Amino acid sequence: MIEVAKSKYDNNKINFITQDIMEHKGVYDLIIVYSAYPHFYDKRALVEHLSSMLNKGGKLVVAHSDSREKINNVHSKHNEVKEDRLPPAIETANIFSEHLYVDLIIDNDEMYIVSGIKNKQKVFCTFCLLKPYIPCIF
Repeated sequence: MIEVAKSKYDNNKINFITQDIMEHKGVYDLIIVYSAYPHFYDKRALVEHLSSMLNKGGKLVVAHSDSREKINNVHSKHNEVKEDRLPPAIETANIFSEHLYVDLIIDNDEMYIVSGIKNKQKVFCTFCLLKPYIPCIF
């Protein structure tokens, strides 16, 4: 798969690395976990580790191009991954908020995305008393 990705994106600004992510060290502006998040057992440790590798203002994104319901349904039919569940995006946002400012939460019938920015000031809404990661509508 990595060779296919390299052939599609011939750009010296993109690094393709095959390694246990929890052992990887580096500093990045953007880290994307695409269609892999359910397969990490300790999601809190993953987010903490990836956040530590972001530059100030860097962004971490967890994304799936299908709904949480569809992904979990597919996983439930295969013994190898039946326990690999995609949690509700609000749960992922809670984990992100320990290290990042959450700027996007999408959990609908078409996709799943949670993203956060390192070292962006959190804004608290005293009117609605929502946690700082939830965009306020007031």
